[in-house]
Amino acid sequence: SVPLDSILWGKLIWPEGVVLFYNTVENKSSDWGISPWHWYATRALPRAMLFSALVVPLAFIRLPEIVAAYVHTSSHSPQARTGSKTTRGMLQFFGGNQPLLDSMLLPFIFPVLAFICLYSFLPHKEMRFIFPSLPMLNVAVGMGIARLHACAFPKRLKQKREGQRSSTRFLPLLFYAIGLLMLLLTFIGTCVFITISSKNYPGGEAITKLQEKIGTKNIIEEGTDYHIYVDVASAMTGVSLFTQRELIFSRPGINW
Repeated sequence: SVPLDSILWGKLIWPEGVVLFYNTVENKSSDWGISPWHWYATRALPRAMLFSALVVPLAFIRLPEIVAAYVHTSSHSPQARTGSKTTRGMLQFFGGNQPLLDSMLLPFIFPVLAFICLYSFLPHKEMRFIFPSLPMLNVAVGMGIARLHACAFPKRLKQKREGQRSSTRFLPLLFYAIGLLMLLLTFIGTCVFITISSKNYPGGEAITKLQEKIGTKNIIEEGTDYHIYVDVASAMTGVSLFTQRELIFSRPGINW
């Protein structure tokens, strides 16, 4: 971007460096408002991920395996509910002795968390600043759901009696259903918010009505110049160059 931007600006410029210097060293972005350091963790991410955020910890904690194995172990040996053998037996039942924490996703999720932490130091915060972190967090949600699914439908689970199978699988199935419910609620919430957001552009609605009025009523006289002023609020809520160009091409003589 350096050669093209240097030509357009008429001087040697590195745009990414200018933005970094403006927001960090000069800290002028705070002129547009400031938020507490924890805003991304306590407000932005929960609002962006909704209920699916509750599944993220399961990508790193083998809690479903432990609960499912505990139910299985207890149903076969009630006296084994106490003691260290129970915990070892739980994890061994689901694929060997493994630690409580699953670090497989950490190399991928750590840069995302570091990215969010670094942005938390900037006083001015916006949701769009952390949009690049959402895909990897959704991967963590998928891994958590996969863990719940594996515990709800274990391949190695073999019971002789149907009654035992129902009793040992009830809790894992319940957790899996709750996980799916979190995804469903997130989907419904996302649809609702998208619908609301689509109606939250008064500037775009205003210029659309202006286009309709100009198109249906002969209020533009040929050979006369008209000036339309777009204030900051309108420009931030839907008035764009695309809608302006449509008016310019359809009705010459309009100046912005």
